[in-house]
Amino acid sequence: MLGSRGVSHRHASLLLVALVAGCRSGSWPDVVPYCAGSPSRPAAGGSGPSLDELCTSVASSLCAQWARCGCIDAAGRDDCETSVLATCDGFVGTDDVRDALARGTLVWSGREASAFVAALDAATAGCDAVDLDLSGAAIGRVGFLAPCTDISGAFTECADGQSCQIFLSDPRGGTTGGRFCTLDQVTEGSQPEGEACDGYAGWGCRSGLRCAPVCGGGQFDGTCVPVSATGADCRWDRDCASGYCAFHAGGDSYPYAARGQCAAESMHPLGDACTSDRDCASGRCDIARPLLDTRVFVGGSCAAQLDEGAECLADGECATGACGPPATVARLLCLESGAPCTVTRPACTCTMTVGPMRTCIAPQPDGAPCATASGCVGGRCELPAPGAAGALCTSSAADGAPCARDAECASRHCILSVCTTLDRGIGAPCTGPEACDSASCLAGACAPAVCTARLDPTGHGSFWLHPALFTPP
Repeated sequence: MLGSRGVSHRHASLLLVALVAGCRSGSWPDVVPYCAGSPSRPAAGGSGPSLDELCTSVASSLCAQWARCGCIDAAGRDDCETSVLATCDGFVGTDDVRDALARGTLVWSGREASAFVAALDAATAGCDAVDLDLSGAAIGRVGFLAPCTDISGAFTECADGQSCQIFLSDPRGGTTGGRFCTLDQVTEGSQPEGEACDGYAGWGCRSGLRCAPVCGGGQFDGTCVPVSATGADCRWDRDCASGYCAFHAGGDSYPYAARGQCAAESMHPLGDACTSDRDCASGRCDIARPLLDTRVFVGGSCAAQLDEGAECLADGECATGACGPPATVARLLCLESGAPCTVTRPACTCTMTVGPMRTCIAPQPDGAPCATASGCVGGRCELPAPGAAGALCTSSAADGAPCARDAECASRHCILSVCTTLDRGIGAPCTGPEACDSASCLAGACAPAVCTARLDPTGHGSFWLHPALFTPP
């Protein structure tokens, strides 16, 4: 997967380098509003904690907070510091980190290490969870698509928000694969404001932020900035606070150069220009021909929804909410209740009735006869009593009710044939942080969020090997 993404980035960039370069060339002035200044980069040198001193500060600060905030007994602080120090050393001071520092592909920054320790002291002064990035303390010097050595832990020898990833073939055109520096595969939603992100595909930023291409930068350069308000220019739905970027009919269509505007969904009345059903209050954009090439935005106009039996292209075009293939006609029609059908749709449960014919039936309310759970508004089809004939629609079952599958339960969890709401609160049993609402699992029980510290949320290093969660012993 890592190699395929890196290779696809390269091939796509060959096609789009001119488009993305519009930020600096002025050829596409509509792209300019999407640009932002370069993210701040850590500077090497300066006075501050050394590599060997950094983890001592981490252990001292975290264990002092955990003792004060009830995560550990005060008597257990020495054991805590020993445990955290060992975890930190395995995350920061590994042999491959030291080897990279020795050959100059990684440079230690005392200034950034000092800034991290100051931020850690401030974060542990109260009883809030710690969520800090220490990866800037060591700065990578290997450039984009250059061969690299993988480093476990918090750091990477790749520069500027990149990481050392596996390629099946040389991304520079050769046939031999290996490890090369490419855009960091950070988890969606991980990068804070001002940090680097994927300016090519526009992803990587935390909720409430968008990835803006860097003005005058390369095709992958991006910076996390706040999402845009209604009326602002945009390229992607995620650029907008509303979650919707409306493209102008007939405009330049390729997403990397297209100019849209942030808007509320379904805002246009009948007759207004549109490019998708989402543009229209009616839920239907009438386009003259099918979009055979999805990169091309073909002009249309907002129109009323189609009546039952009318020819259609998508569910949203139909007043019934269901566009599908009937039993005897090759084209798609708006399906009405009782019409022959072959596929279940949102407003049409395609079910067996009398004889071999399947017909379209709208989801039924509680108490109506049913054959499948999808045919019920409440999402459950069951016998009213043991041994009774004829199943009836009913709402999703509450905790304690018998069940056969998760979909039957309001909690969406059927455990040992009983609907159950999973306890994810403080004190609930857990085997890992993912089982807790607090994202903190301590000694087999969900603990307050303060009892887990996350020291590499951006994942610039080998994040999949080191989750960077520090917890008391």
